[in-house]
Amino acid sequence: MTEGLLNWLSTKKWTGIKKLSEEEYKQIKQARAETKAVQLENLPSKNENSDNRS
Repeated sequence: MTEGLLNWLSTKKWTGIKKLSEEEYKQIKQARAETKAVQLENLPSKNENSDNRS
């Protein structure tokens, strides 16, 4: 899933679908964080030696 889609899922309320529970919201936030980390890892690095971003 893309971050945009996860963002949409975490904010959208669909007709007929219950509001996200606290636990589901936490899981989506975690998934978003992991997706973002993976995207950053997969970006071609401009300088391989300067990887001090956390």
